[in-house]
Amino acid sequence: MNDIIQQKYKNYNDFVNKKKKIYLERSLSSSQKISNYVKKLTVFNKKTGEVLPVKYSFLNEQRNNYLWYNFLSTYLQNCSVSSGRVAVFGTLTLESKFHPFKTLRSGKHVVNSNYNLCNDGYKILNSAFRDLYHNFRINRKKVDISYLRVVEPHKDFTPHLHFIVFIDKEYLSAFKNHFENILKYDGIGVQHDYEVLNDTKASIAYLLKYVKKSLLSDNEVDMRVIDGWKKDNKIRMFTHSSVDVSREIYRVVSRFVDLKSDGNYSILENLISRISLDLDYFEDGVIYKSKKLYNRKSDIKVFVKKKKTRLLSYHDVYSSVEMFSHHTYYE
Repeated sequence: MNDIIQQKYKNYNDFVNKKKKIYLERSLSSSQKISNYVKKLTVFNKKTGEVLPVKYSFLNEQRNNYLWYNFLSTYLQNCSVSSGRVAVFGTLTLESKFHPFKTLRSGKHVVNSNYNLCNDGYKILNSAFRDLYHNFRINRKKVDISYLRVVEPHKDFTPHLHFIVFIDKEYLSAFKNHFENILKYDGIGVQHDYEVLNDTKASIAYLLKYVKKSLLSDNEVDMRVIDGWKKDNKIRMFTHSSVDVSREIYRVVSRFVDLKSDGNYSILENLISRISLDLDYFEDGVIYKSKKLYNRKSDIKVFVKKKKTRLLSYHDVYSSVEMFSHHTYYE
């Protein structure tokens, strides 16, 4: 692998710059595919008779992603506060062999002869964190914990992982031992963080700064580079414990309705109080999965039917979306 790096890249800066270009192009290509996909959707306002196209905006999508993660982080934090749980913040890194270059004490970068691929390292981080939250047991009985997890790239695009785990105070000592065992046996790098936070009410601020850096940067190119890095290496940057509204439902609805929080509504209240959703997936003319969110008094009803395709990474929508609104959500 080090021979390939030496042949393709002149030095460390050349490596980083070419990777940025690749990831930028990957993000732009993905946005074009999504844009072509949403053009197949239409919105019909039965009250006014208007038929409106659905538009895709990368920046709006990034903002919606941030709002979603902000919401669910706050939701899980508040649930943990009410149940008396304590927040633990941590960071997992990879061994040096997953970095394409080594940094000498002089500051010079040299090709790493043991370099492994970014996606291989991501799988190790995923596996280690899954062991951390899924395999924590007391007296052989699995302990229920909730979590938030963010994966982000180092300057050389090697991934590392930040997390917050909400856990009952009585299990803190056992969990710390469990964490240290993960470091020993899951191939994690020597650099790591582990901190029991003093104030659970302010815990999500530790993670949201990483989320904001990735999704709400002032530089669109930087956001697109991270977006391309995520897509190119099949990395799921943000994962979390389950909440009452799934990410998929939020993504579908947020394409049609501005769900940002205001003085009267949180994102969850927007979804539950104001929207009814009927989302059906088809394959060979047969429904294989349905997701529904109903409220008879909702302002908006959204009906979506998606046809599963095997060759594409997105779904081909073959029926329109109808929205019945008593409020004006579109210009």
